[in-house]
Amino acid sequence: MSQSPNMLSLDVDQQRQLKRLVLEDRPYIDRVSVGLCLLLLQIRQARNEDGIIIMEMDALEGLAPTSTRRPASKFLHPPLAPLWHKHVFMPRHVVSNLGVHWGFLNKQHLPVEEQGNKRLDRMINDVFSRHDEVTDDFIRDITAEFIDKPFWRRMDDGATGDWLIFAQHQSQNYYLHYTEHSRSAEDDVRIRDYLRRTAMAEFPFLFEEA
Repeated sequence: MSQSPNMLSLDVDQQRQLKRLVLEDRPYIDRVSVGLCLLLLQIRQARNEDGIIIMEMDALEGLAPTSTRRPASKFLHPPLAPLWHKHVFMPRHVVSNLGVHWGFLNKQHLPVEEQGNKRLDRMINDVFSRHDEVTDDFIRDITAEFIDKPFWRRMDDGATGDWLIFAQHQSQNYYLHYTEHSRSAEDDVRIRDYLRRTAMAEFPFLFEEA
C-alpha cells in the first residue's frame, strides 16, 4: 500500500482502462486519481478491502450508505488543508475501537475518572455482582458488556478508522488517497508529499491552495 506510482507513465486511455478495472462504470470515475486506483488494486490483493473503500466513495456521492456515522471533515491546518477526509471503518478496526473505549489505546481521550482501566474494573465488578457463578449466562453477559455494547456505542459516536482523502472543487469530490489515520505532524507531511507525487500532475487545480 506504500508503493508510489510516480514512476508510471500512462496515457489517457490507459488511465481510463485502469479506473474502469477498479471502479467499473461509476459516474465519478474521472474524479478518482490513478494513484488511488493503484492503491485499491494493492488493497484488493492484500486484504480484499477495496470494496468497502469504494462503497465509501459511493456514499460521499450519495449512492450508498456510509461505513461510519462520523461525517467527512475538512483539514483545518497545513500541510493538509484545504483537503478533506472521511473515516472508513473496516472489520479489522473492531479491536482498535474497543481498545480506545477501554483505555488500552489513546488513554488521553478518556475522562480522568475513567483512566487507569477504572472503566473496565467497574464493568467486571458489575457483571460479577449479577451472577453467583460463572455460567453460560455470565459468559453472555460479560461478552455483551466487553464487546457488543462498547462497539455499538463507538459506532454511534463515530468509530475511528482509516482516512479516505479527497478534495472539493466546483461542488464535486476528487478522490486522491487512502491511508492510515495520521497520528503526528510528520505523518501529515508524509501524506501531503505523497499526494503531490501521485495526484498533483493529474489534478493540478486541486493543489493551488495546498
